[in-house]
Amino acid sequence: MLLQAKGQQRTCAPEDIRSLEREVITHRSHGDAPQPSAAHARAYFSAEPVTECTLRIGADGSVYVGITAASPGPSGGFLLTRDNGRNWTHVIPTLPGEQDLVLNAAMGSIAIDPLTQRIFASSMGDPSCPVEGEWAEKIARLVRSRKTWSDTLAYSDDSGASWTVVRGQFRDAGDWGKTFLGPPARAATRERLERSGYPNVIYHCAGATFSCTSYCFRSFDGGATFERTARPVFCDYRGRTPLPYGEPPAELGGAPRDDQHTLSGVGVVANDGTIYIPANINGFARIYVSWDEGDSWTDRPIPVAAIRGKHSYGDITGFQQPPNGGRPIRPQQPFHALYGSTAMSSLWSQQLTIDAEGTLYLSWVSARDDLPYLSISRDGAKSWSEPLCVAAPGVNMACISAIAVDRPGQVAIAYYASRDGGETFDGMLSVSHDAHEPSPSWISVQTSPEAPIQPNRISEPIEFVGVSFAPDGSVWAAFARDTAIFDESSAERQCDGNFRYNGDRFKAVVLRLDANG
Repeated sequence: MLLQAKGQQRTCAPEDIRSLEREVITHRSHGDAPQPSAAHARAYFSAEPVTECTLRIGADGSVYVGITAASPGPSGGFLLTRDNGRNWTHVIPTLPGEQDLVLNAAMGSIAIDPLTQRIFASSMGDPSCPVEGEWAEKIARLVRSRKTWSDTLAYSDDSGASWTVVRGQFRDAGDWGKTFLGPPARAATRERLERSGYPNVIYHCAGATFSCTSYCFRSFDGGATFERTARPVFCDYRGRTPLPYGEPPAELGGAPRDDQHTLSGVGVVANDGTIYIPANINGFARIYVSWDEGDSWTDRPIPVAAIRGKHSYGDITGFQQPPNGGRPIRPQQPFHALYGSTAMSSLWSQQLTIDAEGTLYLSWVSARDDLPYLSISRDGAKSWSEPLCVAAPGVNMACISAIAVDRPGQVAIAYYASRDGGETFDGMLSVSHDAHEPSPSWISVQTSPEAPIQPNRISEPIEFVGVSFAPDGSVWAAFARDTAIFDESSAERQCDGNFRYNGDRFKAVVLRLDANG
């Protein structure tokens, strides 16, 4: 089902977007003393509500920041700037006849086709798509009243002024859907694309842990229609044996087979059509490869990446059961102390990227020291380089990273950084022009060193960050600022605004770095 929708556009008032110049430093390794840099950086603090941030940049330099999920009335979509942050517009793709159900570009992901500049944005919220299976029905009952089961995808060819909304396509797609695209792998597909008049295959993959659907869907007509690939990526949605492990073992990474924990990141497509998707399978980092546009998959371990799952294994601490080890929860207790920082070292964001030469770059937060790392593969994920810590000097804990590449070796990594062991977090952006070298140099900038954007609380920095290179060489990153604080006496959450839904708690923070000086 295709619906045509308009994009509401509201110009943000100057008082809604506060901007500050930020100090930039240079360094080589985590332990180096920082040196001042001649590069320029500016942070933009928005009054717009936000949950999970994504960020993409068009060929004309337009910056799209995905914002908000669950506020009543039209409030989702993305922030748009066409003039390097001087002016901002809030674009809201509303669905016809359902003004309270907006397309939330942040819940899944934003993708921009480099060949056509078509924008793709996805979210949960498609009541026209029925569920299958006992477990899926159980989850659907929990969220049906909010109409947040399966995915809605929309695309725009005019920077969000108008939209084509795709519904009824992604049955059992669950949460955290990811959209990415690239050239075909098969000659027959190439001919099919030529007939449709669209140059790339569009992929939309499920990434939820609770339903374990983990199927990918693909479109050969620019996103108008989708078909499900022949095989799931990780396991089938009826809860059978996860495919990568073959015959069913008694346990998977210390977790019973009926208690699986699957999270996947955003995939990338190589020039020859090969698909790569990173994933956390019960606390084990793996990468899934398809040479036939998702009809079959081969999985490969990523031995250099230590990440967490729900359960402990070896010397890796997992998601603690019960919360806080059964001890009383104290006010302002940071999330990692409460639950064991599962999210900090997961692989559910844009943590894999690929350059024009086919080199893969992976970023993650290690479960061994809670710091951000980079590794590179030049042989299609068969082997990986020695992990390189990319933390800026003084950072002693990190959470959730995202990565982007411009030319070979020019890499940007955005992550939440803490200098006080996880009591507070701030947005950090680090850029290297020689990341393929054994000891690369880095340029780093922090969003708000005078007042970290994530204060003490029983929670964590929200699930995504975004990062992308602009055509002029600048680098942009998106984070969420938490406006909630705790009342020490009552241990209750207090907010600096009208707390109605999750979307009112977080505000968007965007960082721009001119890494060329």
